Amino acid sequence: MKKLFTLFLALTASMSLFAQWRLGVNGGGSWNHYSINKQYMTDYRFVDEWGGAAGVMTQYNFFDWLGLRAELNFAQRSYRHTRYEFADNLSVRYENNYLLLPVTVNFSFGGQKVRGFVNAGVYMPACG
Repeated sequence: MKKLFTLFLALTASMSLFAQWRLGVNGGGSWNHYSINKQYMTDYRFVDEWGGAAGVMTQYNFFDWLGLRAELNFAQRSYRHTRYEFADNLSVRYENNYLLLPVTVNFSFGGQKVRGFVNAGVYMPACG
């Protein structure tokens, strides 16, 4: 009986701990535009390109109104540039991939029907 009670307490404690964790995924696309001062580069042409984004998010709630969130995101920021020199055209595609790790504090407010939140924090690129 003592072992059964200990097992019940362990399961109850783990369920209440598990209820405080959130896990999610995100994904999407971006239209990337490269901007540069082309004062002396009149033979350059920059072309916008599509990029992708995907990530995994986890959040731990300390209270109903306060949580800590971390996301691991992969983002593409690509563009193409062409240089017209005499008869030869040099076209290069740059694919910039970034791994981002934003860490934020999540403040939640409101009632049961309508609830809002504010995320505040910092992030830094892990690689580029």
